[in-house]
Amino acid sequence: MHDLVKRLLEAEGCDVISPKIDIIAEVARSIISEERDIILAIADYALPGMSGVALIADLQVALDKAHLPYFLISSRPQSDGRHLLYKPFTPQEFLAAVHERVSPMTLDAR
Repeated sequence: MHDLVKRLLEAEGCDVISPKIDIIAEVARSIISEERDIILAIADYALPGMSGVALIADLQVALDKAHLPYFLISSRPQSDGRHLLYKPFTPQEFLAAVHERVSPMTLDAR
């Protein structure tokens, strides 16, 4: 799933910051301190060492972007479904979720 998501975003012209899932909690904070040009955050709902919700909150604070567009990927129903994309999903569903949050023109400008 991780590789599919990365390939789909790269095909859209995006630079993808994607640490290995098993070290995401440690790496995420160092990435957000180095990368200031993040326009969309996508994370799994459940991550080793932290939740996707906590990761998004850290990104929003560190980047001073309270309204940073994001969505979480989950295989189980969650209480807040508006920021979720459920597995399994098709490439079209994934890209629709991306374009729902970030306009194609914003992606093209990157």
